[in-house]
Amino acid sequence: MAKLASLVLAGVLVWAIFMGVEELENVFAGIILCVFLIPCIVLCLWMGLFMFTAPMLERLGAARLFRRVRGGGRDGSDAPAPLPDDALVSSRSGHAPLLQRTAAFLVLGLPAAVFIGYCLLAYLNELQQLLFGPPSVRYWDWRAPSNFTVLGEEIFTDENLGMLILVPSISAIFLVAGISLAVFALPLLTRRGVDAIDLAVTDSGMVVRGGLAIGWDEIAEIMVIQDTRAGTVFGQRQERAVIQPRAVINLTFFPHHSRTRIAVVPDDFPGLLARSGQSRSLHADHARDYGYALADLWLHEPEKVDEVCAELTRVARRTRITLTHHERGTNMKDYLEGSPGWLGGLFTR
Repeated sequence: MAKLASLVLAGVLVWAIFMGVEELENVFAGIILCVFLIPCIVLCLWMGLFMFTAPMLERLGAARLFRRVRGGGRDGSDAPAPLPDDALVSSRSGHAPLLQRTAAFLVLGLPAAVFIGYCLLAYLNELQQLLFGPPSVRYWDWRAPSNFTVLGEEIFTDENLGMLILVPSISAIFLVAGISLAVFALPLLTRRGVDAIDLAVTDSGMVVRGGLAIGWDEIAEIMVIQDTRAGTVFGQRQERAVIQPRAVINLTFFPHHSRTRIAVVPDDFPGLLARSGQSRSLHADHARDYGYALADLWLHEPEKVDEVCAELTRVARRTRITLTHHERGTNMKDYLEGSPGWLGGLFTR
């Protein structure tokens, strides 16, 4: 969704920039146009080609196969057995830096949101006049924002054209980053009781979100999935495709977040589903014949998650449970295979 939103935003920016081409008498506006026009076009092409590569189609297919079980969930009032001290439980205080940065980015993104919202209202009003207005006013005015309100007449002028492109464009970067972080941050504000449990490893088994306890004798496989694409906030890519820039900037990076998820595959999923009351941690296929329990540890400290993974490894050796570890985003060969040559490696990152 963040990538699709970026595509829409890039298209809006390209359109806005082209609308200012006729105003190149303003030297500063001309410089801004040259600076932002090419990156926005590249972003549109990158997003468009990304959506049609083989790895992207595979991900969309997998997303349609398994869905979170909904309806009939636990009410969160019944507490599970006492949890160990190293249990990973979500809390607002533990994720305060995430909430603070999310709020800061959204505030910095307000100019872009106001700008886009104002232009959208202006052109919707123009469309309404075009469709339902009297014949004398049925024409399309590309300068509708400057004629929409009295304030627009003062702001949307040739003298302010450079700032109208520069400020919303920079603010839009923070807006997209803030929305991306809000996807993680907002659910933390409503999680209480057993719903706040992410994962606890006990002598008898595992406890996942919703207080659902899964015994070791019920587990067929444990998969640890770590997304290592968001490696640093600014630095060097460890692996990259041909002509891909070596430096990377990631505003949503948090060094104290593990970016790890653990999937627990049971031997008898229908039986677990019947016993769990359809816990929110369960994901199943459409027929609910098979699925898994997901422990999302993305926002927890890497050191604590490593300790839990080490404990799972020891238990797996003792109980002969299959444990596999997957890293997403580090093997460029996987991305290049089945993609259109070097374009596949460039547009799937």
